[in-house]
Amino acid sequence: MSSGTRKPWTLSRVRTLWIFGAAGVVALSVYLVLIWPERRDNPRSRSQQNQGDIAYEGEVIHVVIKCECPEVLTESVSRVLPLEFTLQRAYSWKTFTPGVAPQGIYVLLDAGNAILDPSKISLTDSTHLMSGNGTSQSASVRIKAADTTVSQIRFSFYAGDMSMGSVDWPITSQSRSMTILEPYAYSLGVFATVAWLFWWTDKRLKASRERSERRFVEAKTQADANPERVRFAWDLARVKLEAYFDRNLIQVNLVFWVAVFVMTVGFSFVLWGVFLSFNQPKFTPTTMVAAVSGIITQFIGATFMVIYRSTITQANEFMTVLERINTVGMVVQILDSLPDGTDLKNQTRANIATLLLSSSNIHGGTKPAPVKSA
Repeated sequence: MSSGTRKPWTLSRVRTLWIFGAAGVVALSVYLVLIWPERRDNPRSRSQQNQGDIAYEGEVIHVVIKCECPEVLTESVSRVLPLEFTLQRAYSWKTFTPGVAPQGIYVLLDAGNAILDPSKISLTDSTHLMSGNGTSQSASVRIKAADTTVSQIRFSFYAGDMSMGSVDWPITSQSRSMTILEPYAYSLGVFATVAWLFWWTDKRLKASRERSERRFVEAKTQADANPERVRFAWDLARVKLEAYFDRNLIQVNLVFWVAVFVMTVGFSFVLWGVFLSFNQPKFTPTTMVAAVSGIITQFIGATFMVIYRSTITQANEFMTVLERINTVGMVVQILDSLPDGTDLKNQTRANIATLLLSSSNIHGGTKPAPVKSA
């Protein structure tokens, strides 16, 4: 076998490719559904540290905040942050005589659009803070980001009612895995629906073709066996026309249901857009979303309905043609019932031929002059 000759596509090769393809799809589905969401929604934690300076009674207080925290927060997922605060005077060798009574120190936490529990942490009093050794204290905070706008956690320190300053901890947030997979899931659902619709339509068309072919073969067999009988030749032509009409009716129904599906999906988008605009009116004005989406959806639906109207008009014309075919078919049956070899049958044949050849009568124009019988 030459190097340029391709191996034929045998049944075993096709089956092997299908098996490997199905295994790949299953493996990818398992990863996307089970493994990847777990890793994304629960990112690993690592030791982090942030520091800054605040002020109290004219003294510089150095703050160190440590945490075994996740690298990134996931929206709508609650995480526990084990925090450790260390506060110490920047110049511990200086003698400090407090001018006021010792006050309790606490921290207020703020992370923008995120829920913090607790949002206030009480630390030591100022006497321990101003000593040479400073103070350290641990606390656990549960945080839940409402969306992906969280960019930092601000720790604001207070001694009584006096603000000592704040330390910012940069942190990022990300969307959930389902937020990312949801559009693909919807797209897959729409694709599966469209694929099923095409399969169902193809199945109906195939069944219609097979049924028409059987009827055509039967009519052709009868026409070949009886060439002198007009009715069988007429049945052959009628079967071919009816097969075409059946396919047209299937297409009409398909256009109608596609139009209904598109309008339903479009109206769902309208409702969804209005719902989002109510929740976020600054980003998506309600009136604009409702107006634009409504115009687009109705334009698409109206386009499909115009197509549907056109196909219905064509179907009505087909029904008129079928009615004429049935009329002529009944005439042919009456003609076949007449005895052969008579002048009446020959004259009737001539009259029918004249009527069929009259294009004005066939196309709904003026009626031809009546044919006088002999």
